[in-house]
Amino acid sequence: MLTHGDVAVSVKYLPGALLWLLTTPTQARLMRERHDPDAHVEATILSLQEARELLTTVGDAAPATVYEAAARLLAPPPAEPQSSGEGS
Repeated sequence: MLTHGDVAVSVKYLPGALLWLLTTPTQARLMRERHDPDAHVEATILSLQEARELLTTVGDAAPATVYEAAARLLAPPPAEPQSSGEGS
């Protein structure tokens, strides 16, 4: 099941301690079905398509691979705009 390019990363702003990114929706579905809630490991499981939808919703370009999606999800947030102090 996981031979087609999966990656697991820790992303603090998503629910669960772990984010699994899988290439296909079938892989994600199977992983969700096999996830054992009694193992005390909270996880968010996304297919590449679901990660693309998440990232494009916030204005990013669609990632081509699960590794690219992981890199974007782990990137630091953009810097807050700073006021120029004008108008005082």
